[in-house]
Amino acid sequence: MMRKKKSGLNDILRERVNELHDDGPDRYIKHAIFHLEEHGGDSIRLHGIKLKGDSECVNVFSKYLVSNKTVVKVDLSNNELNEIQSESFKGTTAIANAIRENTSIEAMNLTRNFLTANGEAWKFFDALQANNTLRVLNLSNNSFGRYWETLAVIPDQNKKMQGLVPAGSTVAGESGWYTPKDGASDPASSAAPAANSWGYYRKGPGGNWSKIEGQYVYSKDGIEHLATTLQMNRSLVHLDLGNNYLFDEGGKLVLEALKSKSYQGKLQVLDLGGNFINQQILGELHDACTNHNIKLIADRKPLGSTPL
Repeated sequence: MMRKKKSGLNDILRERVNELHDDGPDRYIKHAIFHLEEHGGDSIRLHGIKLKGDSECVNVFSKYLVSNKTVVKVDLSNNELNEIQSESFKGTTAIANAIRENTSIEAMNLTRNFLTANGEAWKFFDALQANNTLRVLNLSNNSFGRYWETLAVIPDQNKKMQGLVPAGSTVAGESGWYTPKDGASDPASSAAPAANSWGYYRKGPGGNWSKIEGQYVYSKDGIEHLATTLQMNRSLVHLDLGNNYLFDEGGKLVLEALKSKSYQGKLQVLDLGGNFINQQILGELHDACTNHNIKLIADRKPLGSTPL
């Protein structure tokens, strides 16, 4: 006989929760779920528990949110759901599935989670378009205007243009990038990388060498998904996109979404502070927001002031 569900935990999912470890992030998620089952409640706070996107506990938590009908507020701030220097998007995809299927959550805090929108992470915004209950969403201090690219996938020509050269190379890079020939010590440093230490290195002002694994690439691709979501979502009333590296190009895309005849949003507050958008575009955004009775926030506010 199936155990009667109180707020989203059936026998199969209960077993998966029990299998989580009793330390690290697993412990916090296990405790949060069982606490809700035993005592009820409408909120889950998992702030800063070093939650990694690829971990099994994220997948289990996502499945719990899908079936849960009582949780109204979810705080996952200050974690690493996307692990921006990883090519995996499991964490972002898991949360996207929860947002798409859950019908009770009204407020979610995802600030400082290294979220981006390249790769399969576009599913996050696709899920937001389908959701009709989420009203307050804090996405501040993420990376929707940029993504991480490992040097292994950057074309050699681009590496040369950026002055990145491998250890053992006879070529000197630009802007402070150098590697020694055949692993010989550099005159200014006794810690020069050896030729067999394959990788890309940077020589800092103090003469010390550090290995470079990759770089941030700035792109408007993720913001295009975001702009479409702004047009289609009908439930969000407060959206915080502060400090997401939108720049002028991203500001223009948001402006186009708000001015579009297909705009169906219900936004009341839109925070775009700290995105390096010039005053002219901000002025046009202000006018577009005024037309929709939206309060535009253009200055960065203190962390944590978004209601949850």
